[in-house]
Amino acid sequence: MKEDSKELALKYKTKKIIDLACPVQICAARFSPCGNVLAAACFDGSVRRWDSSTDKFTELTPINGHNGWVQAIAFHPTNKVLYSADSWGKLIASNYLEKDSKPVWKNDKAHDGWIRKVSPSPDGKLLATCGTDKLIKVWSAIDGALVKEFKDFSWDPLSVAFTPDSKAILVGDLLGKLPKLILLPEKNSVNLMLLRCINSIACKM
Repeated sequence: MKEDSKELALKYKTKKIIDLACPVQICAARFSPCGNVLAAACFDGSVRRWDSSTDKFTELTPINGHNGWVQAIAFHPTNKVLYSADSWGKLIASNYLEKDSKPVWKNDKAHDGWIRKVSPSPDGKLLATCGTDKLIKVWSAIDGALVKEFKDFSWDPLSVAFTPDSKAILVGDLLGKLPKLILLPEKNSVNLMLLRCINSIACKM
């Protein structure tokens, strides 16, 4: 066993594996930053929630309001907000701790078709999305106002992620070519960098 593996083994205690029953197919699952909620994006148009503050993982009331499959979910880094997106292009921000969660804001036509990924910026101010309409959009994470739109691409964006300084967005697509594109918008501080043939990306914090 490597030294770093030994260190991790000593630092964390082994816990039992818990099987959570869900009657529908799950596309993605995420823990909230506070660690108290486990959320799952489901193909019935709901976001299922479980109380993860204890080992019981009691199921909470689902977050509803989507028209199609929920493909992507992401948590705000500090606020109690969950972002969810579906196959019809709807984007919803919800308070994930409320018993009967209501939208903080929503956009029924955020994209023309499937929203593939949502990614909030580390500073909590912006939210990036990409979809099958070949658009990459940047929104206000607080009220959902559109901040910037990147378009006229010949490739299909599959994933987006902010850099740790929240000033650039990494984009993954399926063309399989080397990264070559950097866009520098004039009216805001968001830069766009392209990484090709990547379905899921993340930046080291």
